[in-house]
Amino acid sequence: MLQPLLRYIGPVANSKGILSTDTSPNGAFAEYLVIDPALVFTLPDDVPFEIGAQLGVSCYAACQALYQTLHLPTPLDPATEPIDILIWAGSSSSGHYAMQFANLSGLRVVSTASQRNFDLVRSLGAVEVFDYADSRTPKKIHTATGGKLTYAVDCISDGMTPAQVSNCLSKDGGTIVTLLPYESRKKGIKTELIVVYSMWGEVSDFCHA
Repeated sequence: MLQPLLRYIGPVANSKGILSTDTSPNGAFAEYLVIDPALVFTLPDDVPFEIGAQLGVSCYAACQALYQTLHLPTPLDPATEPIDILIWAGSSSSGHYAMQFANLSGLRVVSTASQRNFDLVRSLGAVEVFDYADSRTPKKIHTATGGKLTYAVDCISDGMTPAQVSNCLSKDGGTIVTLLPYESRKKGIKTELIVVYSMWGEVSDFCHA
């Protein structure tokens, strides 16, 4: 049960999914919001609401990708042996969270970014960073992981990334978590689309777009 006077944050959606335009109890001018208490957590006193407000979709997406979909170790029970994972586009909002959670979970994070963001991505937990614009990057990542990479999170999921990320993974196969729907053309590679709003137990039209 939520306690009064505590500061809470969490995602909200209307009663028929994020894409619905029907009237709902949640709106920009609402004095109170309706939310599943399981999706809410307390905001520390030293963190302003302006900062807490951005702990939304990207944060939950990272957890959904790593733990609900890939079933990787969590920060509460981290891996005892390093497990390689590729976070493509580490400087993206979802990439920020995915790298930090993966690092806390004892995973060995490999990522991509523009060269100007290499230091930022390393500071968030990546042990190796490659230039996403370099056509040789998939081959470099495949080599850096010994050809045994089986886990990836594609934080772009558009344009060239379906082919780029697929070519980073092992020839024996693997799984790519995607933020937009696509299927890999590489044999043995499975893709899993995540939709954060499915946390409400309802499937929005986006899932079938």
